[in-house]
Amino acid sequence: MAFTDRFIQLPIKIYDTANAELTGKAEYFDSFMKVLPLEISNYKPMIDEDNDDVECVSVYMKNGEKFYAYLTFYQFEELLNKHQR
Repeated sequence: MAFTDRFIQLPIKIYDTANAELTGKAEYFDSFMKVLPLEISNYKPMIDEDNDDVECVSVYMKNGEKFYAYLTFYQFEELLNKHQR
């Protein structure tokens, strides 16, 4: 197993500061983050009110970082469980 195989890829949204300063409107673009599943401290379902009330998962890492993964709660748990196999 390669070192990078230990990571899972989660869809995230990145706030576009340059465009927001020009237009005055918050804009996001799709991206991803790769994390080590065993470094996840806890997670919970959320609704991102800043982003068209999209269902997502709020993920808290052991290092204190927090981010939203743009999956349903059940998709997120399925991804974690499949990764452990």
